[in-house]
Amino acid sequence: MKAVLIFPPGGDISQPYTSLPYLTAALKKNGHSVIQRDLGLEAFKFFMRAEHFKECYQLAERRFKQLDKRRKLSFRQQKEYRNLCDLLFAREDIIENYKKG
Repeated sequence: MKAVLIFPPGGDISQPYTSLPYLTAALKKNGHSVIQRDLGLEAFKFFMRAEHFKECYQLAERRFKQLDKRRKLSFRQQKEYRNLCDLLFAREDIIENYKKG
């Protein structure tokens, strides 16, 4: 028998779901072909790529410029503007911490 065991994203990646490795080991011990996938960890690795950070910052800068050109902002837009300011101001620190691991 061939099987793919998938742990869906949504849990805490720092606390792995131990049932899948046990089930994988038991199936393999009994001669089955098993692939185990942790989609939460795969998603985390995808979003933590340097290219993804760059894309996010480009989107944030673009949105910041859009809001900055307006004469008036709604309350929601003011909150968004403030969050974008914080993000863009902290960008270098975030990137440096990312590089350190």
